[in-house]
Amino acid sequence: LFGNLQVRFPKKGWHLGWNCEGVSLDESCIGVVGMGGIAKALIKKVRALSSSCRIFYHEPRKHANTSFAAEMNMEYVDSVEELAQKKLDIFLPLCPLNASTDGLVSSEILAMLPTTCGLINVSRGKVVDQDAIVKALKQKKLKYAILDTTFPEPLPE
Repeated sequence: LFGNLQVRFPKKGWHLGWNCEGVSLDESCIGVVGMGGIAKALIKKVRALSSSCRIFYHEPRKHANTSFAAEMNMEYVDSVEELAQKKLDIFLPLCPLNASTDGLVSSEILAMLPTTCGLINVSRGKVVDQDAIVKALKQKKLKYAILDTTFPEPLPE
């Protein structure tokens, strides 16, 4: 499904190559941060493709989405740290940017993820520490990173 995504930050000289390796959702474990509309829509699509994929999630409002989580066969965890320590294949921050999520995906969180895990950020760019992501990729401590948004956006030339 995913592979090492090419990352280019020309001014900083960062560049990682593309290595596409297939991953079956049926064999995957996904960790989701946030449970808003985008997260729910994505989880519905994942469930349509795989009923056996394990999905863990963290949401600050623990009891706000219990019926949806039960319907989608998801498991709640108490913290982002606990989520990162699961044997995840895909880590998905799908949360809004606010004071508590600014820099949420830090070098500490990335270090907790398995080296076989990839990161897909479709939340705001400042939710993740881009320098920490590049470092983790270079050290092969993160399998891949897909960034839908960056900070700043657009990136400087």
